[in-house]
Amino acid sequence: MARISDADMEARKLKVVRYLYESSDQRGAVVVSRARMMHDLRLSPAQLRAVFAHIEKAGMIRTFPRYAENGGRCENEYYVTSRGVNYVRLSRSRNL
Repeated sequence: MARISDADMEARKLKVVRYLYESSDQRGAVVVSRARMMHDLRLSPAQLRAVFAHIEKAGMIRTFPRYAENGGRCENEYYVTSRGVNYVRLSRSRNL
């Protein structure tokens, strides 16, 4: 497996956090499948997993699993935290 550069990871982190931020409601919550994110952002499953590991560890988002009435899994619910909002706003001010 190839190791990605810090610059590539930073660009992918910004892309995912910005996507979640712009898709979120007033509470900062968004319900979206990872398959939809991979398609919209043109990322592979491995790339998306790596990005989520970084942004969750950094405290930019929180992930909550959702379940159907019959106990099956649904899409996760993601919350963009204040740290994630600041990350997006800072990137906009720097025109990244």
